[in-house]
Amino acid sequence: MVKLINALIRPSTTRKSLLLEFFYFLKMRQKTSKKCFGPHSYREPTLAFENWIKALATKLRSALQRSKFVFGHIAQEFMPILRGRYSRLCSDTNREPARCSRIVRTLTRVKGLRSMAKHDSQAPLETSFPKTRGATLNWVAPFYDFGCALMGLGQRFRKASLRPAALRPGEKVLDVGCGTGVLTRMAADAVNPQGEAVGIDPAPKMIEVARRNAARTNNAAKFRLGVIEALPFEDDSFDVVLATLMLHHLPPDLKWQGLREVYRVLKPGGRLLIVDFDRPANLLWWLIFWPALLHPRTRAHITGRFVATLIQAGFDPVDKARNWKAILGVWIAWKSDSRPHDRC
Repeated sequence: MVKLINALIRPSTTRKSLLLEFFYFLKMRQKTSKKCFGPHSYREPTLAFENWIKALATKLRSALQRSKFVFGHIAQEFMPILRGRYSRLCSDTNREPARCSRIVRTLTRVKGLRSMAKHDSQAPLETSFPKTRGATLNWVAPFYDFGCALMGLGQRFRKASLRPAALRPGEKVLDVGCGTGVLTRMAADAVNPQGEAVGIDPAPKMIEVARRNAARTNNAAKFRLGVIEALPFEDDSFDVVLATLMLHHLPPDLKWQGLREVYRVLKPGGRLLIVDFDRPANLLWWLIFWPALLHPRTRAHITGRFVATLIQAGFDPVDKARNWKAILGVWIAWKSDSRPHDRC
């Protein structure tokens, strides 16, 4: 026991020597205990315990790696905010720029996050998030596609939801709230080579993943930061606009403002494809989604009054194309007063 205590208090002791001292202590204790073990039987429980320790160490190592991955991305989201706050602190207290740079470098001196730091003291310390009151899913970007696949919103669902848009070669498509760009890339394949597909999202990490996936698959889709309530495009620019599972992230006034922006950038006769929550069609979904009635962002969707918002924004007619799993609806909203007969 004395050897074990000495090993614990020695500052230069490695983890391996600690384990050896611990196993030695267990062996000596079990060897001298004649009530529980006979001669030479102390080795079996000690080896079993040693194997258990190794298995536990392996599990802890894998859990630590997963936690580093998750918390690394969370820290990557909050680091620009902290850097901006420290920059404002320096400016408020009239500290010299060199000292401010030292504070920022100290803040970013975390293992695995050094690549985030901008060592140039003249670089602006500000975040690249577009200003919006809508919800953004920036921190979910690395595992967003995996989560969608687990919920049944994978490639098969995306293809089925895009089919009512009836995309044709040569058309220009805008995907608002594109996320990781899965639907945008599908639209680009459908309208190429003469057409164009652009995806916007307020989350920089989503745009980063979308661009990386497009480059890996040699897809022609383009991605940029942007918000639906202030679209950076001219009037009558697009034939089709896609809005899939993003409108319920907006407050009511911002939702109406975003739909008006979509109406502005659509060409006459253009169409808007919407995939979002709808009024639950059975009791099970009501039991699951009734808390959404308490939130102003989702109340109009769950109560079935979302179509009225589309009509108020100027879209007419608004056709419901399909219903998915009795909880998600697919709508086609037209900009013109009468629907073109060749697109029925």
